[in-house]
Amino acid sequence: MNTDADALTIRRKATARVVCLVAAVCVILPCLGFRWLKAPKPYDAGLSLFDASECHRGWEGEQVCESKSNLTIAEGMRKNDVGLGTFAYAGWATFVVSIVSGLSLAAAGGLAFKDRFVREPIALTTVALIGLVLALITACVFIGSKPSMSVGVAWPFFLYGTGVVAGIAGAQMLAKAFSDVRDPYWDGLDQNPGA
Repeated sequence: MNTDADALTIRRKATARVVCLVAAVCVILPCLGFRWLKAPKPYDAGLSLFDASECHRGWEGEQVCESKSNLTIAEGMRKNDVGLGTFAYAGWATFVVSIVSGLSLAAAGGLAFKDRFVREPIALTTVALIGLVLALITACVFIGSKPSMSVGVAWPFFLYGTGVVAGIAGAQMLAKAFSDVRDPYWDGLDQNPGA
């Protein structure tokens, strides 16, 4: 299959920038206060990256919601010797690393629309890759070290996981599309390397 190398590069850049932008949205959106862990129906309780919340009907039938910071819960766990409260710190770490990597992905994808790629002092795709790998680890620690509550994983975590995997792929695709390196399998005789 011989295709024009320039047309192939243009298609690779177009695909990579769209994947990066969609992945950035999928990484940042779940970090904005949605419950990652949720109690089964009919209970309305769960954990976000920052707090635990519970809603129930009051005496007069009104909806009453209570919220408590994850850091407060972690402090109480340590005082009562029921755990370290690792989930609270992992939640904050997940938020910080996700925002940095999501913004790096969005910037790399946005600059790709102008046919620009930042290489120095460090490529935006490299920042995104390192951040996404760390974000995946911290998110799994957050989920795995939750307090002993009857909660299950909710849709924001699945959206987040999809965004992280797509972001890793998109950052690599974008870096490859803008690289000046020839295909490692090019034999030197073909006039269309990488095709």
